[in-house]
Amino acid sequence: LDLGANWAQTLDLYPTLLHAAKMDAAGMKDFEVYSFEASPYISPHVEKATFNRNQGLPEPTLPFPKSGSTPDLKRVNQKNNKPCPDADRDELLRCYLKTFAAQLDEVKPMSVGSNFISSRLARAAAGVSSEKYTFIPAAVSDHDGHMDIIQCKLGLILGGVSTKGDSPNMTHVGDSCYPPIQVQVVDVVSWMERSFAKDDFIVVKMDIEGAEHSIIPSLIRTGVHRMIDILAWECHPKGGDCGFLSNELRLLTNITALQEGKDYNGWR
Repeated sequence: LDLGANWAQTLDLYPTLLHAAKMDAAGMKDFEVYSFEASPYISPHVEKATFNRNQGLPEPTLPFPKSGSTPDLKRVNQKNNKPCPDADRDELLRCYLKTFAAQLDEVKPMSVGSNFISSRLARAAAGVSSEKYTFIPAAVSDHDGHMDIIQCKLGLILGGVSTKGDSPNMTHVGDSCYPPIQVQVVDVVSWMERSFAKDDFIVVKMDIEGAEHSIIPSLIRTGVHRMIDILAWECHPKGGDCGFLSNELRLLTNITALQEGKDYNGWR
């Protein structure tokens, strides 16, 4: 379960996570991959990437570079023979926004209804899916509902999305945002409980910009944590106390917890 698919870089991360958890991957080739992405501006690419994987087609390309953070953009920049100066962070970001301004202006959001999302969610409960990869264009939380998403252009390059007021203003490097758009929020805890069996081997990748502070306590409170074998996660301090959350996982669950950047690299 990839709860933050971003540009689809991590849809096939599970063999890496099995290795990081020191688990034998033999006989574990029949994984079904369910991914979520909150940003409707990123979702069209993930939808296409999912389709291509299911059809055995090449990965779709983007008209601008994709990365997961400023350090990762610097790595991409160096890999591409440094088209932008990267000694200074702001100079690097300003250069990429200017270089790909026209392409970023052309990005259009994916618009889907609740029936579409429900049909995708239902694939898990149906047993073995006819397709290995299923994409759900929605945000995740511990409750169902809707939320307003603000997608800025720099976030498309760095792989990030925000709700109102929770991200720094980067207009000084030339950043601007698309109009706010409302997206569906899925109660991923309840969905897991009704969709999977206790003997399923479940790997969860959770990089969800602070929503982990509501989802992990809900997993523990409801007992759904017992269904998870591996949790690969990144904790965002803007959402709560990361030390407390780590202790809850360690003391109250038997989940093999892996931290991004320490136990595995989710981007390279």
